Amino acid sequence: MRFSSWFNRYFQTSAGKKVAGLTRSLWRRLELELLEKRELLNATNDHFIAQAYRDLLGREAESSGLAYWNARLDQGGSREQIALGFTRSQEYESTLVRGLYNTYLHRTGEQQGVDYWIRVLDSDRTLDQIAASFLGSAEY
Repeated sequence: MRFSSWFNRYFQTSAGKKVAGLTRSLWRRLELELLEKRELLNATNDHFIAQAYRDLLGREAESSGLAYWNARLDQGGSREQIALGFTRSQEYESTLVRGLYNTYLHRTGEQQGVDYWIRVLDSDRTLDQIAASFLGSAEY
């Protein structure tokens, strides 16, 4: 089950309303907790990195990416730092924004629009605020 599917199901109130005020940092912490559970299972670094690619970026890791993140771990970086590196990437933010397009507008986001919403996300607006903008749009 993808993290976002689990998250959306988990954070429903009995009235069926999503919990408001979800910040990007809270979203990241929850995803990190999911990855930390895998660390407790003593997964190899390759497995940990490959799973982070699947869970956070929705794709398989390429060999250069595996080598890069393994080198960071070999230099003393923690798995939490590696996960933060993923969640602070433009690719990860793009995945979040594209998910909003798919969920609320039922279409693929055009690159110019995705880039705009990534800039908005980077300006410390929450994912909930951006989702509200999608929901309040004429296209919705």
